[in-house]
Amino acid sequence: MKTDQLIQGLIADLPTQSGSVAKAITVSVSLSVIVSLTAMLLWFGLRPDIGEAMHSAPFWVKAGYALVIGTAGLFALERLGRPGASATPSFVIVSVAVATLAIAGVTEIVMAPPGDVSQLWLGASSSICSWAIVGLSIPLLIAAFIALRQLAPTQFAIAGTAAGLMAGGYAACIYSLHCTEYGLSFLAIWYTLGMLIVAAVGALLSGLLRW
Repeated sequence: MKTDQLIQGLIADLPTQSGSVAKAITVSVSLSVIVSLTAMLLWFGLRPDIGEAMHSAPFWVKAGYALVIGTAGLFALERLGRPGASATPSFVIVSVAVATLAIAGVTEIVMAPPGDVSQLWLGASSSICSWAIVGLSIPLLIAAFIALRQLAPTQFAIAGTAAGLMAGGYAACIYSLHCTEYGLSFLAIWYTLGMLIVAAVGALLSGLLRW
């Protein structure tokens, strides 16, 4: 039997077509977003000025940055759920988003009055922000791994990292509904740290994805 025929035989019963992969991931992620959002509301609650904040740029920058990372991770999952697939564009988007915000954060610090610097990058919640994102990401990360276990990833560490980026990004977006920090440097450091921790956890747990 030729190698190609053997591979096709091994994956014949797996849902590796584009539509089925997207469906499996979307269902799992949608349910987990509801769980994480509920956990955030019970754990932290919405910021008291949510209505006013939604008319401000910092609110949308925070939510948008996290949403870009989470959605890039989601598209990477959709690709990596199939044998031998590549998700390079998604990881490029993540890298560009992180680098852009890092530059903006450094610029903000350099241009800020000395007395405002610590408030911009430390805020009032730097000790909890990253860990809150990690905690809220748990349902999303579990859902991503459950979905991948139903599929046929072959690049396990990369798929696990993508699962972590998706989970961390969407968890950070959910957390932004509570967060009142406004500094770009705060966002660049603590939000990014939380998302990268979840991505690292996803990579470390990637052995669970082996067939």
